Amino acid sequence: MDKASLPLSVVYITRNEQHNLPRSLASIQNYAREIIVVDMQSEDATREIAAAYGARVFDHPLIPRFDQARIMALENTIEPWILVLDADEVPSPGLLHSMADQIRANQYDVVEVPRANMALSGFAPHESGFPEYHPRLFRKECALISDFDGLLHHFFSFRKDSRFIRLPADFPDHCLWHFGNPTMEDLLNKLNHYTTVEAAQFSMVRRSDLLIGLLWRPFKAFASHYFKRRGFLDGWRGLWLSLFFFTYEWIILVKRWERRLHGETEVTTQKAQTMMEDLIRRNSHGRR
Repeated sequence: MDKASLPLSVVYITRNEQHNLPRSLASIQNYAREIIVVDMQSEDATREIAAAYGARVFDHPLIPRFDQARIMALENTIEPWILVLDADEVPSPGLLHSMADQIRANQYDVVEVPRANMALSGFAPHESGFPEYHPRLFRKECALISDFDGLLHHFFSFRKDSRFIRLPADFPDHCLWHFGNPTMEDLLNKLNHYTTVEAAQFSMVRRSDLLIGLLWRPFKAFASHYFKRRGFLDGWRGLWLSLFFFTYEWIILVKRWERRLHGETEVTTQKAQTMMEDLIRRNSHGRR
């Protein structure tokens, strides 16, 4: 594919992605004129790998709501078109050709691409809601960068007059391959961080809200993945992933409750231990 024919910047935000990043960079290095990597204090070879593929690498402080770093990525691009990728995502060859056609035609401003979320050594198309569409390819001038809230799982919004198109989906030939959760260990490693961030984003202070959430949100998540999306058609993989999202929502609620105990501030082991020590002192005062 003629690199010079595509006025495109591909942007990443990274943190310790030396195992995922080479596969993604190899898929697009001859596709775009520019690659931008905003790295959040990686402790492995992520930065060196990015530089070896010709990327411009920028440093960003390590923050819990990592999506906020996308603002720096977009602000440093020079091409009129932007493709946003995660380090564990790889566009299929068919999807690359379709996106190139849209850039050359220049009839639309925002291109929604289908993503296939693979997990547990395979793919559960029903449970994952395939095709899951994301507006990852867009004209830079249409993205409302200043309005981006940076919340977890949120994305840029676009000007009201932006022209949208949704590309056809087909697995595996025409989609964005997402290798985010190959094992249950990978899922669980992400669960702890993501649930902490979400608990901080949407903390509830009323007990009634917590009770309603406990009775509803985890069961709603399971029902959505297993019954509404028909995850039961994906066999054991569909069941395990549906149960994972039940657990995910349940842990968010527990962490919301913890934050309420801590006065809506960050929950740390040190502060929790201090609270337990205070409890012991209060209840042992005056006793022999």
